Amino acid sequence: MLEIYKVFIRRRSYIAFGAILFIIVLLLLAVNYEAKNVLDFMTSNLKESFSFQGNLVNGNLYAHIVMRSLWVHIPMLVVLVTGDLVSGEYQSGTFRLILSRPVSRFSIITSKFISGWIYVLLIVVFLAVLSLGLGYLFLGNGDLLVTNNTINIFNSDDVLWRFGLAYSFGLLSMLTVASLSMFLSTIFNNSVTAVLASLALVIVLTFLSTFNIPVINSIKPFLFTSYMGGWDSFFTFNIDFGKIILESVLLLVHIIIFYLLGLYVFIKKDILT
Repeated sequence: MLEIYKVFIRRRSYIAFGAILFIIVLLLLAVNYEAKNVLDFMTSNLKESFSFQGNLVNGNLYAHIVMRSLWVHIPMLVVLVTGDLVSGEYQSGTFRLILSRPVSRFSIITSKFISGWIYVLLIVVFLAVLSLGLGYLFLGNGDLLVTNNTINIFNSDDVLWRFGLAYSFGLLSMLTVASLSMFLSTIFNNSVTAVLASLALVIVLTFLSTFNIPVINSIKPFLFTSYMGGWDSFFTFNIDFGKIILESVLLLVHIIIFYLLGLYVFIKKDILT
């Protein structure tokens, strides 16, 4: 509980919630006042073959737009806090005082990771509740129109479970990002360095995951960023649950590896400040 308290007494911990709230409200206003343009943009290549009727600009469509818009940026908001959890205490010099008491390094770093994971959970729940809640409140319910390489329209009663599973998978992705940043936070004694290193590494790995080059393709299976977009798989009619389970397991393995690496570094580290 003490570590969770430490997370939320810092102002930077609320930047993510404020940013998400601002962007969600801004997108709500944009979708609400530009409903026809939003629908025209999404169906611009399909009008010659299909006729669209009914309330397709609704809370479900809005929530899906929010997921697509924010899921790229949430890792940056997560790293801003989790990258500072350990390095911030190195920098402030509090670890020497803490370690002078009968408390193990294992319990310290484990509590740090757990508090970071709880913070990420709260961010994802906040995003889900706010986007779906405001969407239904101001835009109402309705069928969900999803356009990728194909067009899928889901009945309104076939949507919520998809959002639930998509957010659950997304949570696993964000926990992986948080675990990476907390691991790097155990290496660096400066919180700014830890945060920037985490951001840079996530950006580079994401960049590599988007390339379709033989040399890079050979390493893609080992990059957790290659699986972070798996949440979108729930918005197709033929969901490959086998692939989703495999990707979930691989993300979980990355989380465990980052935790164990962070634990090893922290136990072996000479804390001089």
